[in-house]
Amino acid sequence: NVDVSSFNDGTLTVTLDAEDANGNNAAQVTDTIAKDTVADASSVDIADSGADGVISSTDDLGHTQLSGTIEAGGRITELTISDGDTTITLNEGDYTLLHDGTWTANVDVSSFNDGTLTVTLDAEDANGNTAAQVTDTIAKDTVADASSVDIADSGNDGVISSTDDLGHTQLSGTIEAGGRITGLTISDGD
Repeated sequence: NVDVSSFNDGTLTVTLDAEDANGNNAAQVTDTIAKDTVADASSVDIADSGADGVISSTDDLGHTQLSGTIEAGGRITELTISDGDTTITLNEGDYTLLHDGTWTANVDVSSFNDGTLTVTLDAEDANGNTAAQVTDTIAKDTVADASSVDIADSGNDGVISSTDDLGHTQLSGTIEAGGRITGLTISDGD
């Protein structure tokens, strides 16, 4: 028995030279075998349909695309997506795995909470070697923070009267940081 644990993965070659009892050399013989103890690295990616790096209400939440690679000829042993509270496990048939190791899946993320979504991939190669687990994350933000609006009178008594500066009535409020105002109106009803 020989310990081959220190050898690199690849082709191992055994060579035998021998002679008979009279000193005659036998023909040299060799044998080879592949050593494969480490699976190639896998990859995983989660993408939003808007390609802006955030899954928002304008994206197709029912068809969020997952994709990646595993070693050619290998298999996915576990593929999950989670919001931290709820986890969906994708089984064979929920994703497409090609022989070259590329894979894709579409998943419905509409039931997940807003926050960070994490995709986790476990795989092994054709020889059963486990690849290192890989993950990818994306933010899900489908609901804007609450906005506020305030109309103030210059007299601070809660009523706009003839003593207030009617030409400079102050409007103020807040929207989500980084957001934009898409409409701001003031009306008397007519």
